[in-house]
Amino acid sequence: MEQPLYSLVIIFVLCAGLLIGFFTATAPPTFLLLTILAFFVSVISFFRPDLGIYILIVSLFFAPDIRTGGTAAVYGDMAARQVKFRPEDFLIMFIAIGWFFKMATQKDVSFIRTPLAAPIMVFCAVMLISAALGVAQNYVTVKRAFLFLVKKVEYFLLYFMVVNNIRTREGFRLGLIIILLSSAAVALVGLIQYRIVGYSYFSITSTFGLGQANILGGFLLIVIPLTWALYLISKKGLLRLTFLGLFGVCLASLLLTKSRGAYVGLAVAVATFVYLSRKGWLLPAFLALVCIFIFFAPLPVREELGTIFHSTVPRDFSAIERMSSQTDLERTIQWGTILQKTGLDSSWAARIAASMSVWPRIKKNFIFGQGMGAVELAYVDNEYVYDLVSVGIVGFLAFLWLLYRIGKMVHRLLLESAEDPLLRALCMGFLSSLMGLLVQGMTITNFYTIRTMTPFWFLLGLIVVEASLMFGKLEQRENAP
Repeated sequence: MEQPLYSLVIIFVLCAGLLIGFFTATAPPTFLLLTILAFFVSVISFFRPDLGIYILIVSLFFAPDIRTGGTAAVYGDMAARQVKFRPEDFLIMFIAIGWFFKMATQKDVSFIRTPLAAPIMVFCAVMLISAALGVAQNYVTVKRAFLFLVKKVEYFLLYFMVVNNIRTREGFRLGLIIILLSSAAVALVGLIQYRIVGYSYFSITSTFGLGQANILGGFLLIVIPLTWALYLISKKGLLRLTFLGLFGVCLASLLLTKSRGAYVGLAVAVATFVYLSRKGWLLPAFLALVCIFIFFAPLPVREELGTIFHSTVPRDFSAIERMSSQTDLERTIQWGTILQKTGLDSSWAARIAASMSVWPRIKKNFIFGQGMGAVELAYVDNEYVYDLVSVGIVGFLAFLWLLYRIGKMVHRLLLESAEDPLLRALCMGFLSSLMGLLVQGMTITNFYTIRTMTPFWFLLGLIVVEASLMFGKLEQRENAP
């Protein structure tokens, strides 16, 4: 077994065991029911891990949130607040356990080695160190630290499970069909939601739940470039029409989210796609489609687009030093007052104020941060600030290294995929989505959110599967002269 993968599985199973032990005694009936259902999925995964993965992807878009761990307090130095735990978290745990036992019963187990193993293990190690230090210094509780750590490790484990369990082209295509059909269902539910509820003061969230419009926007950022790329490579008229329709439905749903971070991310994704495709006509064609959608869009959508660059942020940040002795909430209120005087939109002002308010935390624990879960995700609403607070500069650099290796690997496959149009389309769509998510990350912690990262890592795994089917072992291609 590949050593980094073996270590990751061991860490994950141990953390999962601790979490189950923490919650079993005090868990609500819903939690126990999901645990039982997840156990049956783990039995399925023991015999067919790929079926467990497909069940996970389908459940991702239609299951409710569960809150557990701590009180409902929002602020404070000791993070002991409630944590969202979703059915997919249980499923990933138990699917991984089923897969682990399956590997343990087999004598000859082969694994596809990828260039991401090293940065993933380094990042996991830094998160573990940061969590331990955060617990030791009372920045975060043990239970909350493990919850956040496991939720992050889940995505990496999902990637390894996809790469090593979907071994056939039929399995690859089934996975791609499942993610596309699920995306179509989510987008259509969002449009129906708009027709039923209206839009004046409402952002559609589809099946994602109240207040998750930005998360829905992040998910659609992954799907839109993918559907456009599949449309371009399709030869059959009906298939092209299907992908074009899915593209249009997803684009309309994204506009109705009123997520300006997703709007800007989409613009960056489009620019990236045009650059990678080397087809200059794509830019005016896509802009024409967007203009048509905006023309027929509700007035609040057009108003929301007009506030993206409504004002500028203040240039004097010296006030941060004077706030170092205040609480996060006091600093946020003070920064909010400063930013309001600039005429900045309230949503942007709140995000900037929250980011500025945690700057003393970043300075105090600059190396390894205060631990996963030390600050509320929704409080900061910025992936990069959140990482600096949680895992410090060491973890932040490890995160950037991981992103670089992802981009390098997929771009290399793009350059070598001239004989495989499907792989080329997946690579172009994925790289475009990655750039869009990096921009949207300034307005949401989207590289932590399960409804963004599960399809992200699932699609990345499918790309590696297709590459391994075409080229052979990916590591051998990566190390080739």
